[in-house]
Amino acid sequence: MEHSRLDLKLLGRFSVRRGGEEIPQAAFGGRLTRTLLRILVTRRGTFASKDFLADALWPERPPADPDGNLEILVSRARRAIGEASLILTGPRGYAFAPDDRCLVDAEEFTAWAEAGRNFLESGQAVSALDACREALLRWGGEPLPEDAYSDWASDFRQQVQRTYLAALEGAATAALAAGHPDEAVAYAERAVAREPLREASHLLLIQALAVSGDQAGALMAFDKFRRQLEEELGIDPSPAADELHVEILQGRLSPASSPSSRFGGRAETGAALPPASTEIPFVGRKAELDVLLSVASSTTPGVVILKGPSGAGKSRLLAEVT
Repeated sequence: MEHSRLDLKLLGRFSVRRGGEEIPQAAFGGRLTRTLLRILVTRRGTFASKDFLADALWPERPPADPDGNLEILVSRARRAIGEASLILTGPRGYAFAPDDRCLVDAEEFTAWAEAGRNFLESGQAVSALDACREALLRWGGEPLPEDAYSDWASDFRQQVQRTYLAALEGAATAALAAGHPDEAVAYAERAVAREPLREASHLLLIQALAVSGDQAGALMAFDKFRRQLEEELGIDPSPAADELHVEILQGRLSPASSPSSRFGGRAETGAALPPASTEIPFVGRKAELDVLLSVASSTTPGVVILKGPSGAGKSRLLAEVT
């Protein structure tokens, strides 16, 4: 008998659908059957040993006959999904078949995210943006929330979460390169909210704000990031961040400074970044400027020590001297 395709959801609340209809939890005959199914699906195409499965399912108190109990759970899972051949039996374990009779949302999300990264690395910004959009449309929430504290789920959860962050940063980078800075701001803001101390996400947000014409917002975002680093980690932004700060202060941004270079990518033909806005006038530092220019133009060797907290405008002053 031919059955409809199965759809398994690992992002957000776990569910199994057949022909568009969700299979009720009661059909699995208990919580452990659904947990077993999640374990096998996250390792689709690879056999999980019976010992590993027993440790994952009964981490504190295994049953007297783990193998026998596993056979019962596998039988229940096969009956519930209606496709017994999707769960394969090996000499010492079980695997979930890697074929198109079953669609797993986490796999679809990952495939689109990887496609976006590949397009970006090959310089196809528009295609990269389209792929990243498709990936993010498939993000249904945190992976395996029911198993957040289970050791067996840790690697899978971390890998998918890293892919999600990369998809957000990739979408922001591609949007910048394709000439959509407002969209880049939205993606970068989501990335920053997810990892508040990750510099790459903050630099994307800062540049996207500046390129979109919001230089004040970009400078505020830089100052907020600088204060976060100082308060949380006791460190300063990297030289790359300081360089971007100077570019914004001077009102000059170019495609060459685009964070897409982190991915080895470049904008497609006709997808250059918007022109930088007019340079901010230099005001309020005439006395300091006169001192620096006097020392720089003097025939007598001299040294000037320029002091001030990060973000006070030292780099902007030196840029004006130059």
